[in-house]
Amino acid sequence: METYILEPARAAANPFNRCIGELIANVGLPSFETSFFRVAREATACEHVTAFVSSDRSLARLLFAANRGAKPVARTIADKYLKHYWNHDPANLICSGNAAPRYELAVRVCSDDIGHDAYRSDCYSAVDLVDRLSIIRRRSEDTIRLNLYRSGQRGRFASGEIDAVLENADLMFELLAKHDAQRHPPGETDTLGIAARHLEHVAPQLTARERDVCRGIVQGRSSEAIALTLGISINTVLTYRKRAYARLGISSHNELMRLVMM
Repeated sequence: METYILEPARAAANPFNRCIGELIANVGLPSFETSFFRVAREATACEHVTAFVSSDRSLARLLFAANRGAKPVARTIADKYLKHYWNHDPANLICSGNAAPRYELAVRVCSDDIGHDAYRSDCYSAVDLVDRLSIIRRRSEDTIRLNLYRSGQRGRFASGEIDAVLENADLMFELLAKHDAQRHPPGETDTLGIAARHLEHVAPQLTARERDVCRGIVQGRSSEAIALTLGISINTVLTYRKRAYARLGISSHNELMRLVMM
């Protein structure tokens, strides 16, 4: 019979390695968000953490958002970012230009790198964030992205903190993918996602572009965000919306929501 001391492994310097058991145990649970943020903060002194899931079939959605303090600042900013600024993000511009079906990359974006004034103000300056490290993994049609943010008080990420993230990128991608799969099993998704897809059944008379615009409206996107996503002007979005509403015999966002939620 042999016995072994486990304590050295448990005392690993990298928090992601040391806390892997805790992270796995919380996958799929509401506590995962808090657990993941605590470990990420210990490893990198980050102020906010957000994770997103997107695919070629649907617009990006928030997987989780966490921050230091009691107020849900990270979630509020993430919601605003999804609605208004997703297509202004330099990291997303890099991803949209990468046609490879599979890739993994890391992108570091400082607040000074962002040329869009409103985006920089709302998502960085207003909450004293100055540096972001993103790791991104694409598999076929699906993409997972994790963002870690540093505050002006803490300053930019140090090289050792970046190394801690890069060394454990595979682990974090798998944890996020498993967490998302358990929160949204195959065949299930969020209510708004179901409602958006329901358009094809309740509104077959719409053209493809009219349906795209209505889908964005149902998912809570602004006209600007829909325009950027579809590569058309805001005026064109408004024209498609007007035509779609006329075909459906409705005149408001609330009527559209009632139609797709039936």
